[in-house]
Amino acid sequence: MRNFITTICLAAVALTNCTSADNSALTKHTPNTKEFRQALAAEMAERPGSFDYSLAAYEAKDGKEYLKVDVSRADFKTTLAVAVTKWDKIEGIRRTKGMGYRGAGLEGLKLALVNNTEFEYLGLDKIDD
Repeated sequence: MRNFITTICLAAVALTNCTSADNSALTKHTPNTKEFRQALAAEMAERPGSFDYSLAAYEAKDGKEYLKVDVSRADFKTTLAVAVTKWDKIEGIRRTKGMGYRGAGLEGLKLALVNNTEFEYLGLDKIDD
């Protein structure tokens, strides 16, 4: 019986280590670093359906326009500044400066990491209010 309980405990620890956020490349770097952005871009490309995206805010800064996007999954959450130059599908967000869209799901969000420094908006399937 003791061996059975020990085996169960070891299995539980092993499973916890596999799914723990501490085991992710994302937790090894701070969010404002090049390494973090590279790790996040790689994970988003590798498992595009595993992340949820929602609009946190609109921001204009230094002549550029950004969407602040909350990126999350079961073991992870961060907010990205995403540069936007093509507003065709999301003109309503720009026009209202994000008002009325905060918290809206961004389904099928497509991003690119440009020069390993900045996320850029490429497209979107649907805004889910």
